[in-house]
Amino acid sequence: TLDRPSFEKTVAGTCAECTVLYANAQQDAARQQQQAESFLIRGADVLVLAAVDAQAALSIVAAATARGVPVIAYDRYLEDPDVAYYISFDPARVGRLQAQALVDGLEARGITTGGILVAHGAVTDANSPGLSQSVMGVLGSTDLTILAETTISDWSPDKAQEWVATQL
Repeated sequence: TLDRPSFEKTVAGTCAECTVLYANAQQDAARQQQQAESFLIRGADVLVLAAVDAQAALSIVAAATARGVPVIAYDRYLEDPDVAYYISFDPARVGRLQAQALVDGLEARGITTGGILVAHGAVTDANSPGLSQSVMGVLGSTDLTILAETTISDWSPDKAQEWVATQL
């Protein structure tokens, strides 16, 4: 969702006759399947897929491939040889930057000790281990205490908030 304006601007600047069809599945893998099928039926030439669930998304790749539509896996690695491209970020670097921003923000408030909760990304996402290792590496070099940690399925903000509320 955050990348959408930049993505659409880049497409428009590269291909004036192209139209971007957009949908957000709101962390619902079944809804994403329906949206992808709809775009394929409407004649999509390329499918850019930020998979809600990397395993569930394999059926989307199969449906697109059957129609001769290339799939670009965006931000979530999809273990499928039919994926034409994979575009993502450096998870180790992002994890270090996120954790360091947290540590710096706490230090700016005079907080160098205390307990924190850590919510890691989805185990179905190949980016999660690199993010988690880097985050824990930075946090492990501080005097902060990790009170609890978990993984959040589908990177769901709602599930993360629910977990944090339960911990508190």
